[in-house]
Amino acid sequence: MENTELVINGGTFTDGKSAEMIDNYGKMTINSGTFFSVWTIGETIINNGTFVNVFQDSGILTINGGTFIAK
Repeated sequence: MENTELVINGGTFTDGKSAEMIDNYGKMTINSGTFFSVWTIGETIINNGTFVNVFQDSGILTINGGTFIAK
């Protein structure tokens, strides 16, 4: 299976929209931004930003700074 990669360089994701990688073999890198409801599978790297409700289903989650709020 081919690996997938998603890189987000800022932005605002609201109103129930989520930034997510739905691939067990994928990698998502978030470089800042404001996110409401992030759901991840696979490898996720967070490099700063503001996050409300982050869900790590499986895989690896690396956090390099940021503000996290659980609601």
